Amino acid sequence: MTALAGKVALVTGGGTGIGAAIAEAYASAGARVAVTGRRPEPLARVAARISAAGGGALAASADAAELSAMSAAVDMVLARFGRLDIVVANAGIQPSPGPVLDCSPGRWREMLDINLTGVWNTARAAVPALTAGGGGACWPLLGRSVSRDLSKQLFRR
Repeated sequence: MTALAGKVALVTGGGTGIGAAIAEAYASAGARVAVTGRRPEPLARVAARISAAGGGALAASADAAELSAMSAAVDMVLARFGRLDIVVANAGIQPSPGPVLDCSPGRWREMLDINLTGVWNTARAAVPALTAGGGGACWPLLGRSVSRDLSKQLFRR
């Protein structure tokens, strides 16, 4: 028996990078895994790899910056797997390279919407399902590189 047998995980930003690695690791540990993100193709590839290895997977296109999208993704997880035990709020984007004055207000808003509001939206959508199942875990991943890169760029010109 594997460590996560019978558990269901949702990983935002699960189509590439750290999110894909987390999703595949959870699946190899026995969890059924849903991956969400804004780009359907990478999500489908991750879900296909998990399925090919014998795991249960769901690719759900959803923008973490939108509460309604995250609520719909959680509903899809519950419809497919019947429960939710683990949530990894991994979705995020990197700051624009260069000085702060080169970052447009729109890009700044997009970063806040995905990196911060996305974590809140994910928790807001998922916590009722986690508690309905008797508890669970919600892990927000806030990349060290985001804060490191931002602090380097704020006053550089």
